[in-house]
Amino acid sequence: MPSNIKKILVVQTAFIGDVFLMIPLLKAIRDLHLNCEISIVVREGLGEFLKNLGTVDYFVEISKSNKNSYQEAQQKLNSKFDYIFCPHESLRSALFVSKLNSKNKIGFKSWWNFLFFDIRIKKNYLLSESLRQLQLIQNQTSIFNVYFSQTNTREMDFQVPDHLLLSNFNDILNKYKSTQSRLMEQLGLISNKKYIVIFPGSVWPTKQWTLEGFNQIAQKFIDNNFDVVLMGSKNEFTLCENIESATQHKSINIAGKYKLWDSFLILSKSQIAITNDSGSMHMAAIANIPTVAIFGPTTLKLGFRPWQNKAKVVENNNLNCRPCGKHGHNQCPLKHHHCMTEISAEQVWDSIQNLI
Repeated sequence: MPSNIKKILVVQTAFIGDVFLMIPLLKAIRDLHLNCEISIVVREGLGEFLKNLGTVDYFVEISKSNKNSYQEAQQKLNSKFDYIFCPHESLRSALFVSKLNSKNKIGFKSWWNFLFFDIRIKKNYLLSESLRQLQLIQNQTSIFNVYFSQTNTREMDFQVPDHLLLSNFNDILNKYKSTQSRLMEQLGLISNKKYIVIFPGSVWPTKQWTLEGFNQIAQKFIDNNFDVVLMGSKNEFTLCENIESATQHKSINIAGKYKLWDSFLILSKSQIAITNDSGSMHMAAIANIPTVAIFGPTTLKLGFRPWQNKAKVVENNNLNCRPCGKHGHNQCPLKHHHCMTEISAEQVWDSIQNLI
C-alpha cells in the first residue's frame, strides 16, 4: 500500500437510523481526503450495506450482546490510523477509541471525555443530525460553514444542499440492476407496474402509526393499481402480516426475509415510501425515494428530519405534550397516544398526493 494513503476509522455503533444519517459524513470524508482508506466499526448486519454503497472500504461489526465483541474488534484494528472519527457519544465507544492507535481522535465534546479525544467538537443542537455529524470535520474544511450557520435546518422548509444529499448513488445502483430484476421477479413484481413500500414498524412502539391507518393506506394504493410491498425487520413480520391479511393478501410481506442490501435494492425501484420516524425514513432518503413520514412522539425540532428534499412529514401539531422524548417510549406517558391515533388516513393520503 502506498504510504500516502490516509487511513481513517469511523466508530458508530448506534442504531441503524443513526448510521444512515452518518452517510453525508462518510461522503464528505471521502471527498476531503481523496486518497484515503475508510474503515468503520458498526453494529452487526450494517457493514456490508455501507461497503456495497461505496462509503467505506472495510468494516468491523460489533455485537452488543457479546461482551467480548469490542475486544475482538480492537484486535482486528491493530494498525495506526491518521484519523479516528467517533460520532457516537457513549462511554463505551470512547473507551474503545482510547485503546486504538491514531494521531487524531475526534469526537463530540462532553464534560467527561477530555481523556479520550485529541479534538473535541461542541455539537450544535440547532442543526439537523446529519449536519451535526459533519461538524466533526469542520476543523479540516470551511466548505460547510454556511450550513452550520443556519438555525432553521431542522425544519422541513430547509432544502438539503445537493452535495450533501444522501441520494447520489445512481452509479452504485446501476451495478446491481440484474440483482434488482431478480428480486422483483421473486416477489412477482411486474416491471411495468408501479409499486410502493410501507414500513409500519419502529423500535419504539409509540413511534408507530395505527395499524388501521396503515391498512387503509395500503388498500388505497391497491385500489389505485399499485403493488404494495411491506418491509421491516424480522421482529415486525407479524405487524406486516396483519396488513397483508387486511388487504386480503394483495400486499406482499417481506419483513425480515431479505438482507438489508437486498431490501434497499427493492426499495430503490419503488414510487414512494410510507414510514414512521424511523431508520426506514433515512434508508428511503439514501435510495432517493419520495417519502411520507408520520411523526408522533418526536418532532422535527429534535433534528432527525428526513435528510432529503422529496419528503413530507405528517404530524399532530395540536398537542402540547410533543415531543415527549428523543426516541419515543414503549407506551404513551399520558396513556392516550393522541399524537398517532388522531392522525387520519386521509391526512396521510393527502400528503402522498401532494408529493407524487
